[in-house]
Amino acid sequence: MRTTAPVPPEKLFPCYDQVFESLRQAGHLESWRVLQDKLLIALDGTWYYSSQKIHCPNCSSLEHKSGEKTYYHSAITPVLAAPGHEQAIALRPEFITPQDGHTKQDCEIAAAKRWLEKNAAQYAPLRAILLGDDIYSHQPFCRRTQLHGFDFIFVCKPESHPTLYHWVNLLQRPPLGTLTARIKVGAHFHTYAYRYANDVPLAEGDDALKVNWCEVTVTDHKGKVVYLNGFITNFKTTDQNVAALVAAGRARWKIENENNHTLKTKGYPPAWKEGGMVLVRCWSDTVEGVGRRFSEVIKWQFPADLSPKCSFLTTCLAWFPAQLSKPPLRIALGHPDRGALAKA
Repeated sequence: MRTTAPVPPEKLFPCYDQVFESLRQAGHLESWRVLQDKLLIALDGTWYYSSQKIHCPNCSSLEHKSGEKTYYHSAITPVLAAPGHEQAIALRPEFITPQDGHTKQDCEIAAAKRWLEKNAAQYAPLRAILLGDDIYSHQPFCRRTQLHGFDFIFVCKPESHPTLYHWVNLLQRPPLGTLTARIKVGAHFHTYAYRYANDVPLAEGDDALKVNWCEVTVTDHKGKVVYLNGFITNFKTTDQNVAALVAAGRARWKIENENNHTLKTKGYPPAWKEGGMVLVRCWSDTVEGVGRRFSEVIKWQFPADLSPKCSFLTTCLAWFPAQLSKPPLRIALGHPDRGALAKA
């Protein structure tokens, strides 16, 4: 077997930048702007490889009660998202490494902090709002988000934020705002009941970060609750913007449905059934294989009628010809050698 030089995953990051810049320069991101002309960047961690048999020094591990151990690789996979848009635009990822910690929360938050350090200079000037689930809605990360020039809308659950919800439950109007709207969904109307409050403490203590909170309860025509969630943000919440804030916060689901789910289910080769998400389908451990798969994912994500209007597909593919003229290079995404996979 021929031994080839490993290539750091960061060598592929210019692909993300070129696709994003092509869309931005062509003006296609203007319709993605919400809430005072801002863009939404959703953060989330996901596994892209797992196995109980095959592992490497870069693997994280999870021990089960049965004594079995699952080895896995995971990453923060940020995407640009917007309410009303079916697509999600992938941005530079950040790999979660074993030394980040042993629990999901510690690992994911540590990687998210590194992502901020590395990418704030590029994305914050675009007037970006960070979206995230409940593990991001804690004082240190919220402060760090603002320190790097981002706004935020994070999910906020009662069980993990008892102090905030204690304050909210004691409030009455006018400090506690309420708003109700009926929206037609299919053949029936759903009722959206909003509550919101400004300048509530996120935690205990005199130095607690003051945030603005909002919540939506959606009930169907039979009175059944079909959705309930709360969010915290640094935007002052009013009757005029609470619905838009909630819609923006809910857009974070696109990171799962339109990005991670796509990567997990589109073109996943049989030899990799032990794994979870693959950032690119490594049907061949060469830059050529990565390039072809990257273009397949982009073409699947975006409708065909978009390609004549901007050059992002052309730009993306233009990055690879120089690489294709070189000898095959094994993409070192941290997963075990394909030879080991073949023997399993």
